[in-house]
Amino acid sequence: MHRSGSAIGASTADSWGRKPTILGASVLIIVIGGIYPFVSNPRILLVVGFLLTIPIYVLVTLLFAIYIPELSPTEVRMRASGICNTFGRGATILTPFIVVALFLHYSGLTTLAVFWLL
Repeated sequence: MHRSGSAIGASTADSWGRKPTILGASVLIIVIGGIYPFVSNPRILLVVGFLLTIPIYVLVTLLFAIYIPELSPTEVRMRASGICNTFGRGATILTPFIVVALFLHYSGLTTLAVFWLL
């Protein structure tokens, strides 16, 4: 699954450009991600889940492998990319704990509103 998203990301970044590919993948994630929680049929859920992971891996390919390294000067490119990736992984580890704490302290709708505003 991740290979197809990575291949699509690499090829479309060259043919369409990086920014349109990032924008297109982001819009697809928003649309398909909005449909995903409301699917009740297991077969359709499998298809929608597969379709959701493809643009996610397109973004992973573009952002981690292409876009982030280009933000830094050549002299510190690998170190800066490593630092960005470390902060991203740290945020991924901490986010579930923050969500649980917010759900325990506030209602579910308040928590969703907080994350919507972020």
